[in-house]
Amino acid sequence: QSAITIMDPYTGEVLAMSGGVGEKTVNRAWDRATMTQRAPGSSIKPLTVYAPAMDAGTITPYSIYEDSPYKDNWPKNQSNTYSGATTVSVAVAKSLNTIAFTVLADLGVEKSFAFATEKLGMDTLVEKENIDGKQYTDVALAPLALGALTKGVTVREMTTAYATFPNGGVYTTSRTFTKITQIVDG
Repeated sequence: QSAITIMDPYTGEVLAMSGGVGEKTVNRAWDRATMTQRAPGSSIKPLTVYAPAMDAGTITPYSIYEDSPYKDNWPKNQSNTYSGATTVSVAVAKSLNTIAFTVLADLGVEKSFAFATEKLGMDTLVEKENIDGKQYTDVALAPLALGALTKGVTVREMTTAYATFPNGGVYTTSRTFTKITQIVDG
């Protein structure tokens, strides 16, 4: 199965959405684009690490960070290699876990969480929740820097958040309708 959402970043209009593959057999079925929450992994880094850090003035694309494990040989980069002094723009392009973690630590997880929820509309992020007697939160380094979220995010939510970039940093709520009309019998 798969899902996709395509939206106009300037108007918020959802231009296309598919919440599954195959022939439609029922109305109001489970829609994977709007209802399924999954861990986004590294695709969350620009939204919860780099955008809020740039917004706060903590970094620029040319800021230099040491590409090495943050603490206790963790996190590692996917390639299990390190490059030493690296610019943020290279870290984004290579999706380096180490630099994302360090930038987020410098910014602060509270600022990142507030940016994602308040400025990007990512309302599925968990501030604090008790699940089966255990306390969970996404207000931490690993969830926000590496995408290991408590419940995950939806495809529509990620699309709407990412649409902020081509729209000059302005968040626009996605919408699936443009007009409501009343039909009168008679």
